Amino acid sequence: MRQPINNCARHTLQGLPAIRRNGRGCQPGFTLVEMLVVLLIVGMVSGLLFDGAAQLMGMQARLDGQLIRLRGEALRADWLRQVVQGLQPDYADGKQIFKGSPRGFSGLSTNAALPG
Repeated sequence: MRQPINNCARHTLQGLPAIRRNGRGCQPGFTLVEMLVVLLIVGMVSGLLFDGAAQLMGMQARLDGQLIRLRGEALRADWLRQVVQGLQPDYADGKQIFKGSPRGFSGLSTNAALPG
């Protein structure tokens, strides 16, 4: 006569986690070594993810700095273009006749100029 398969043997055959025996029978569970291996793997993966995230944030900060510098120069160029496009002639004997030099210019403009 064949013996019926008990719960411990059934769990082992099904490939479930290690079986732990106690006074009441057997219960499925994980061993300490299995838990340590899982924690080690999770720690390594999270370390790699945090390192990648830190590198990504550093690249983003450098890119933001470059964009701010480029945007500032573009804004200054656009402001100058608008002021020059708004230049208006004054009367020949007027005080605001257009005058220019390599370091600056003055005259009437329909567009506002920044102070300074």
